[in-house]
Amino acid sequence: MRTLFQIALFPMKLVVKILLLPVVAVLTLAQWISFVAICVTSGVFRLLGSVFIGTAIMSCAFGIDSISEMWRMLAIGAAIFLIPEVGEWFILRIAALNHIARHWLVS
Repeated sequence: MRTLFQIALFPMKLVVKILLLPVVAVLTLAQWISFVAICVTSGVFRLLGSVFIGTAIMSCAFGIDSISEMWRMLAIGAAIFLIPEVGEWFILRIAALNHIARHWLVS
């Protein structure tokens, strides 16, 4: 037999599940869009970051720029190079939230 608590909990669970449907849809859409964006732009950002890093090292090696300018260019190149990594971390967080929301819908 069902207890009074279980009977009272059923409508609340139903309301939460109905409210989670658009949340799951938005999270799934955000996950897909950000995945495609990262796949398309990651090569460009990594190439651009590598160019900055290579230019910084070579300009210091050939004596064109000072060491302080080299460190500045290295930091910019590393930041540009890491943008896809931050995007992938963001996608993982969206996927985790999506998984949690879907689990709530199923249970």
